Amino acid sequence: MCEDLTNREGGREFGSVLDVGCGTGRDLALLTERMRIPRAVGLDLQPDMLAHARARHPHLEFHQGDIRDADLGERFDLLLCVGLVLSNLHRSEDLAAATAGLARHAAPGALLLLELAHGTARPAPDLPSAYTAGPYRATADYQLDPAASTLVRRRTWHGADLPAPVEDFVTFRTVTVEEMRALLAANGWELTTTHDNRQLREGPLQGWRLTMTARRTG
Repeated sequence: MCEDLTNREGGREFGSVLDVGCGTGRDLALLTERMRIPRAVGLDLQPDMLAHARARHPHLEFHQGDIRDADLGERFDLLLCVGLVLSNLHRSEDLAAATAGLARHAAPGALLLLELAHGTARPAPDLPSAYTAGPYRATADYQLDPAASTLVRRRTWHGADLPAPVEDFVTFRTVTVEEMRALLAANGWELTTTHDNRQLREGPLQGWRLTMTARRTG
């Protein structure tokens, strides 16, 4: 998906990329190799993830930090913040600080790729009801609160080696397209495309996950 979007919206080669919430670095390494981006940097909060990333991808550069206040002293041509990273910020002021942090690391004309939970008025029809992770299977249910701009996901995992089902839950901060457009504009970004699916099909925005691109203008 990231490669498709950058090919559609980039219109040029990228000399550098910053992946915010890079995790294990897998996606950053794949994108860098496929698009032949000479400089790639990952930023993440979790030291265990970064240790794995550095061990698996020693040719890339990784930093521990929070995009809300991080300053790597460098600006990038391409910025990624996918995997619902910003949807884990529940307060509007934190979302604004993260958007400003992305702008702080963006070169003039930089391209930004975002994924966020969609603030729909009712539960989206494409919310996954089942998940798989190796030998484990989970069922999922959701609680949407449009007034609070939250979507709670609860999963119950089953597996042959589990003595009892294991539950997890996460609360996502949801956003509307217009809310995100205004937030981006306030920090020097112009929203250029919005899709509600990773296949980048055009149509009404009804899905639970928004995929956005924006250009740095400020």
